[in-house]
Amino acid sequence: MSIEEIQYECVKRNIPFYCYRLPDTEEVVMGIQRIPVVSFFDGFPEKDTKKGFLIAPFVLPEETPPLFIHEDFRITNETPDETLESWIHSVHFEAGNPETVEYAQAQDEYLEEVSDLIRLLEESSLSKVVYSRVIALENNRENHFSLFQTLVRNYPQAFVYSFHIPGKAVWMGATPELFLQVRPGLLKTVALAGTRKVSDDSWNGKEYEEHEYVSKFIRNVLDDCSLNTRLESSPKSVNAGECVHLQTEFSVQAGLSGSEVVRLMKSLHPTPAVCGYPQKEAMDEILRREKHDRQFYSGFLGPVTAVNHIDLFVNLRCVKMGKKHVEFFVGGGITKDSEPQKEWDETALKAQTVMKFF
Repeated sequence: MSIEEIQYECVKRNIPFYCYRLPDTEEVVMGIQRIPVVSFFDGFPEKDTKKGFLIAPFVLPEETPPLFIHEDFRITNETPDETLESWIHSVHFEAGNPETVEYAQAQDEYLEEVSDLIRLLEESSLSKVVYSRVIALENNRENHFSLFQTLVRNYPQAFVYSFHIPGKAVWMGATPELFLQVRPGLLKTVALAGTRKVSDDSWNGKEYEEHEYVSKFIRNVLDDCSLNTRLESSPKSVNAGECVHLQTEFSVQAGLSGSEVVRLMKSLHPTPAVCGYPQKEAMDEILRREKHDRQFYSGFLGPVTAVNHIDLFVNLRCVKMGKKHVEFFVGGGITKDSEPQKEWDETALKAQTVMKFF
């Protein structure tokens, strides 16, 4: 069985799994959990190594931890052994994937809402709000898992992933944005904000301003966590599918305990790149205005090997796949200098990263 076939069988049999390819690497890794219930992430044990895949939704209350798919079986690029194949074919857990379709906003309603949001930004202390929408299409085929390898081939610099939580559908994506990387004695994160077409050759003031909100927020979080021994790059252009973004890299020399890593994750999320600035006021506007539930879109996710070996990414350029519909989640940063039609066009451009393969 190929990894594509295993993913398909796991969904049919309600088996939790995750699959990913890290940026600028070739190895595809798949982890499978033996039991159907995906539990909450309960932190890092002091002695044992915890391996698996962390998944956090956009709305992550302080008292609610992310979800965690445990790695009971591990598959890489190689064909799995017969023992695993036999186990997969021997189980079928009782769980369903409910077919819930989020509200897909029409263009005229989107333009009206963004225009109203711009007026608010002109008159209030809010600087930026990330407003998102959903594009829903009918699902015209049973197995979409060949899409995973398509994304791997087309986006070598992205974090390409898929995961299945029984009862919560299948998600897949190719995200350009690092959330937090942890290695022994070293942490990395990025500010990724500001978007233009690949064909455009310059950045405007609105994009630099939008980017600076994210950089400023990250600096403040790192300062609050006493992570002061760090390097910060200058903003640079990075390609991400159909778009180009501004990116600033932050590298921090530090060795954190498990509880300190969890505190840093919760402090960084959500950044102004997916929420807005100031954070609380922007979140309030998002929850008031958006008629859909973002679910895992603009949350964070990725593999965890140990407390000092973590690769987490912001969940962007993603699709939620149900039996009857596929849903693409996209958004853009709105400031007082935004133009509603350009914002709509930007979200359409971002959606093409994955949607063009359907």
